[in-house]
Amino acid sequence: MCESQHDISLKQHSGRRLLPTVAHNLLREVEQIFHQHGDLTDDALLALHSLFGSPFEKALELLEKNCIAYFRAPGGRYVIQVIGSSGVPYTLFPRVNYCPCHAYRFQVVGSQTFLTCKHVLAARLAEIVDKGRDISVTNVELSRILCAAGNLDKTASSLLN
Repeated sequence: MCESQHDISLKQHSGRRLLPTVAHNLLREVEQIFHQHGDLTDDALLALHSLFGSPFEKALELLEKNCIAYFRAPGGRYVIQVIGSSGVPYTLFPRVNYCPCHAYRFQVVGSQTFLTCKHVLAARLAEIVDKGRDISVTNVELSRILCAAGNLDKTASSLLN
């Protein structure tokens, strides 16, 4: 029996929706493994590499270079900043698969080559293994950091250094 173009298109579309769920579930499982063993097992690392590919390798490099910082405001609000390999800071929301970097725009959203970029993955892995610098900020400073990340407030860049 021949599949129609519509059937093939639906299968491809549902596959694209399924992969983010698989990625989310894998990251939750890796988090549980870390809490049980105090480290990431070889099987967990292999599974992460199998699913995420080269962004995973690059995320590990960022993690090893201590390129992750948490800007924490009163009330539990925080954002994560990852300094990319080119030195550009990327401000990310916890557990949100979005990054303003070019790789995210072209390889995640555009060509859909990867599920996420190295910055988002490094931020998530840093949360899992409890690694990164904690920087306390006021709510106003956090707002300025967010505005600077959105290029809305050029004066806030001094808070990021």
